[in-house]
Amino acid sequence: MLYLPITRNWILSRRAQRVYFPCAILTFYLFVLFLAGRTAAMVSSQGISPVTMMLLRLFLWPGIIGKAVLAVGMWYFWFNFDRSHWMIKAFWFVLLFLGLAVGAAIYYVLVYRRSAALEADS
Repeated sequence: MLYLPITRNWILSRRAQRVYFPCAILTFYLFVLFLAGRTAAMVSSQGISPVTMMLLRLFLWPGIIGKAVLAVGMWYFWFNFDRSHWMIKAFWFVLLFLGLAVGAAIYYVLVYRRSAALEADS
């Protein structure tokens, strides 16, 4: 089993908040860039050139890394620190699990940033 040494001090710290904010922006960036690439591929009658594909893949990496960091952090927060009613937690579980594209970013904006645990730690 994978154990990541993420502690309460880290997940609720100012540094984590400063890390998760750009990660949320990169998650939205990844989603928009992915949609733009798919749309360009569908609209183009000749297909996308290999150079364009290489550049597109290169520009996707920051979003992929930001998405991964944010997803891990938000899952840890959901498991350990989210004290919502079980039905609300079930809703967020579905969004985090099935909303793979932007689910973690939406959870970050609507739950993590407004959490009482963050305010109590400050």
